[in-house]
Amino acid sequence: MQRTLKSLGLLLGFVLCLRVDAQNITVLTGQYTNSRIGANLNEPYLNSSLVNVSSFGKVATLNVDGPVYAQPLYMHGEVIGGVAHNVVYIATMNNSVYAFDADTFTQLWHVTSGLGSPMPAQATCPGSFYTGATLGILSTPVIDPTTNTLYVVSAEPDYPGSVNYYHHRLSALDVTTGNYKFRSPINISASAPGSAPDSVNGIIPMNQSNLIQRAALLLSGGTVMIGFGSCGPDPFPYHGWLLGYNALDTSSQLFAYTPTPQTEGGAIWQSGRGPALDTKGNVYVETGNGSVSETTDLGNSIVQFNSQGKVTASMTGPGRPLLDTEDLDLGATGPLITPDTNLLIAGGKQGNFYIVNPSALSQPSGLLQTLDVTGCTVNPPGSCGGIRSVAYWPSPSGGMLYVWADMDIVRAYKNSGSGFSLAATNSANAVYPGGILAVSAASSTAANAILWAVNDGVVWAFDASNPATMLWNSNQNSGRDGISYYHTAQQFTVAAGRLYVPDAGNDVAVYGPIVAAPAIHCPSSSAIRNRSYSGTVTASGGVAPYQGFSLSSGSLPPGLHQSGVTISGTPTQSGTFTFSERVIDGRNNSSGTGTASCSISVSRHG
Repeated sequence: MQRTLKSLGLLLGFVLCLRVDAQNITVLTGQYTNSRIGANLNEPYLNSSLVNVSSFGKVATLNVDGPVYAQPLYMHGEVIGGVAHNVVYIATMNNSVYAFDADTFTQLWHVTSGLGSPMPAQATCPGSFYTGATLGILSTPVIDPTTNTLYVVSAEPDYPGSVNYYHHRLSALDVTTGNYKFRSPINISASAPGSAPDSVNGIIPMNQSNLIQRAALLLSGGTVMIGFGSCGPDPFPYHGWLLGYNALDTSSQLFAYTPTPQTEGGAIWQSGRGPALDTKGNVYVETGNGSVSETTDLGNSIVQFNSQGKVTASMTGPGRPLLDTEDLDLGATGPLITPDTNLLIAGGKQGNFYIVNPSALSQPSGLLQTLDVTGCTVNPPGSCGGIRSVAYWPSPSGGMLYVWADMDIVRAYKNSGSGFSLAATNSANAVYPGGILAVSAASSTAANAILWAVNDGVVWAFDASNPATMLWNSNQNSGRDGISYYHTAQQFTVAAGRLYVPDAGNDVAVYGPIVAAPAIHCPSSSAIRNRSYSGTVTASGGVAPYQGFSLSSGSLPPGLHQSGVTISGTPTQSGTFTFSERVIDGRNNSSGTGTASCSISVSRHG
């Protein structure tokens, strides 16, 4: 009993502390950092002692108007309506952006007007790539905290009723109101010099009706960078694109680049992961199927850009012809730059990681190690081993690289200083698709961390030091914690002690510490007819502050009424009157709602 009370006290303290300051935690971009390590290294609340089936689970559901593929973003202490809130931002395939209070789960604002109507599923191109009933906001937005601006890309039909022709728009939204900023929204368009099959007089137009914008946005040096890939199955011809826009004037396009100006292909899609940025200001992307030439075309390649969008180095994926003919895009994963050793890690559908020295990207010596991270033996090769997510923990004892490939198991690789080698595995749920991953740790030097994953409708937590140890999963108490199918392209977020996981429906499941609903303490049960009465309803437990004390069923004695916590008046009828009291705590949801049956007996005489 003492242990139970102690655990409850810790949980209550956890939630109260979270509401008070959240230690300036923010998640402003996809995969948490511009280096795309897939790790939140400022997560002091979640640890292996807390995350178990008894004390951790689903605490809320955020309902929205469409499917969510974009990674939810998080800001601490934003002043909205004169009140400071911790805020989670959610973008939907219905071209909506929502701001929710991350502690009470109440909606703060919601915008759709100006983002346009989403593209219908009948469309030949977007409807073929399993994006659901509509194609709206597919990619993860990016937030600039210095200007309090959220940048987001949406898709909409070229004209009402169109099912085959659509375009994209860039919007800059005020994070406190959802209002538009910086001359947005603007219709995206682009062209580039080239002699590709779809070029006209030496110019390649950007045909958005065979493209989707899946890669997370990147904000670097005042430029919003946006990657485009094909909608799949790959139409002919198409081109990948990387576009740059002025963050303070979205009407100003700074550059437009296609990897395949002479041929076609070269999608920049990266399974929703964004372009990576190193400490020198260089930007990296991985491209998909397409041709390669020494001077121009860079399909199935790692490409380095400077801040002006100019190519400065590249490396073609080993075995490129096979990658192209077997649809084994190198660009299926997206690059990651390790913060502790400054290595570039790239991978794709073939099931290999390429460990690269980014300073020698164009040199043969730049490829330091090729790592088969799947153990895949299934044929054809495209049916297993695809890497769609990766996470990296710069552990004080040596960096850890995590992958959960298609039809494979969870694998962790340790950087020994001379290369990566297999350190641990967990055989949980080897299915298609593989898992989307993230790491959480209290700091960049923390000795302990959690590896989070979602695949096939199950949320998992593993000990990041040894993923063979599973801490918790949502099927252990599926009635409380379960979600429906989770698409391989959907992205989740861990921030400030909670997980925000898009479901297959139009909602986002919120996981965190399980705190019991508040207990109600009834008012005085004795009253005398025709004499003044006053009683107080109180509550304990749950999450303060309490709100919404009310009568949920039954009747008070005639002559009494309730106002907030006080029941008062002069009873006019004797007898026993039973009623149900309800209180809602600071969570403002069903988990924070407590009820109790109360009664007041009115006697004829004192």
